[in-house]
Amino acid sequence: MYGFIYITTNLINGKRYIGQKKYDKEGTWKNYLGSGTYLKRAIEKYGKDNFSKEIVEECESKEKLDEREIYWISFYNAVDSDNFYNIASGGDGGDTISGYNESQKRKLSKKLSKARKGKVNLGSSNGNSRKVICLNTMEIYDTIVEASQQTGINKDYIQQCCSEKSGLQTAGYINGERGIWKYYDENQIYFYMPFKKKKCEYINEVYRINKKESFKNATEAGRLYGINSSSISQCCNNKLLSAGKDVVTHEPLVWCYKSDIQFAEEKMQYVKNRYLKIHDEKHHQKKIKCLNTNKVFNSIKEAMQWCGGNNNNFNRTLKDDGFYYYKKHPTTGEQLKWSYV
Repeated sequence: MYGFIYITTNLINGKRYIGQKKYDKEGTWKNYLGSGTYLKRAIEKYGKDNFSKEIVEECESKEKLDEREIYWISFYNAVDSDNFYNIASGGDGGDTISGYNESQKRKLSKKLSKARKGKVNLGSSNGNSRKVICLNTMEIYDTIVEASQQTGINKDYIQQCCSEKSGLQTAGYINGERGIWKYYDENQIYFYMPFKKKKCEYINEVYRINKKESFKNATEAGRLYGINSSSISQCCNNKLLSAGKDVVTHEPLVWCYKSDIQFAEEKMQYVKNRYLKIHDEKHHQKKIKCLNTNKVFNSIKEAMQWCGGNNNNFNRTLKDDGFYYYKKHPTTGEQLKWSYV
């Protein structure tokens, strides 16, 4: 056999996880409990000893394993159920065709389509299906599939909105407003509150320190100055000294988030000092002396023209003020010692 479908159970709270695993010669499959995000968090919390695994079906190929994992997750409605850790529909994390040729892709597509048909996906005919309510209209649907068909909203988004496992707060638009969905409980009273994003002053606004200009975001600033918005963001996060140059003065443009505007002048001064230091290091050339011959060179580059070598090795040698030998005399072959003048 190629592998198996398993169900891992939390012995503390009864929650389960459905997954697939390939048999291996090393036998790691024996202690394998699953790799789902929420399952791993639960194992960290409760410990491995509080979980058990049951093999529910064996499969002879990778294709069959993907197909049957999707079937079992759908059969138990595991993604929608609060009694399961699953958050995806299966099939090796949703990527069931990596590495397949076109013939294999078509064959697998037909199999997966067949696996999704029937009572598993017919909504109300599936005993595990749950009603959902759209809070925008207070309309109740027997299943997520029915809600999707009648509203035209992707069923996966509705499911994620209803599930407490997901951070998705809305799904689609109803009458021009973001759709808010919940699993329906006849014993609960529902109220509709329009969805509003939490506002944070200046959350994305960026500020060009050189000219004291503000922009709604890095994208807007990037369009105006022809700069990659990612570079502006990196400058705001202090990962770059500047982003772009002024088209007239060629001065580097320095950016910060508007929420950090109180540090703008301090940042500008720091950037200026750093650029001055870089400039000095680049253009200031010290004279160096060959201690063997007492010959003085105006720069490392000039010395390299005489005896060869490379800039980095010269610098390492000169830091120790002639302690190390570097290169040989081009005529006598004598090893040379160096020092700054």
